[in-house]
Amino acid sequence: MRRAVLVAAAVAMGVSAGALRAQETPRLPDPAGQDRIVPVYEEPRHRQIFKSGTTRILELIVLPGDTSLFHSHEDPIAYINLSGSTLRTQELGKEWSQGGGRGGARAGGPAAPVPAAEAPAVRVTSTTSYTQTPATHRIANTGTGIVHALVVVNQTKGTDATTPKDAGFEGTPELTNSWFRAYRFSLPPGQSGTHTHKAPAFLVQTSAGTAVTQGGRLRALNDVGDWAFFDAGVAHEMRNTGTATVEFVEVEVRQPR
Repeated sequence: MRRAVLVAAAVAMGVSAGALRAQETPRLPDPAGQDRIVPVYEEPRHRQIFKSGTTRILELIVLPGDTSLFHSHEDPIAYINLSGSTLRTQELGKEWSQGGGRGGARAGGPAAPVPAAEAPAVRVTSTTSYTQTPATHRIANTGTGIVHALVVVNQTKGTDATTPKDAGFEGTPELTNSWFRAYRFSLPPGQSGTHTHKAPAFLVQTSAGTAVTQGGRLRALNDVGDWAFFDAGVAHEMRNTGTATVEFVEVEVRQPR
């Protein structure tokens, strides 16, 4: 029954297959109510889907009307926001925020409203203040959309010692801090290329289309929200196997050498 209800909601709201798979994870029992505190990567709506060394990848999904557990943040974090809604945030020991902003995930409250004409469909944001000021909060989806984001956690001290070219990335990053750089690029039909990064890289498909990646592993990319992870120093190939240009966001996970 739960699966059938979720499928109906997902179809009605356009959630991707990746989001649907993530929601199949059972919710944890919470006899003490919403006051239980867990690390962010153990919070049921922030499902950890991958870990490599000091990098964790989470998939955040908050359905309309749902509220997360209180969860703690201690490390810098980057969000690839695939869909958004109206969010409220409650810091531990404080009142709920007023909410009202429509957007993806962000620390301390909802993302500020961004006119559709000015923002890409998939937004990339980052919060790095947790290294100086750890935070514990919970979030509630008070809107009608599904909050869906892929989340990168960098559990290192980061670095400012490299340029994108030094790290083996091309183009100008749209987001830069000591822990992450995020890039957007397109892959036309039939095009392929092989390259090597000197830092771990997290790749997310952000448009319809089909592609494959080959490196440390082979992974098919068939839907918005599909992803691949490449360890530093591993040569990898990307190839568009479809008939339409495919869009991607690639996040460089910056680490001290």
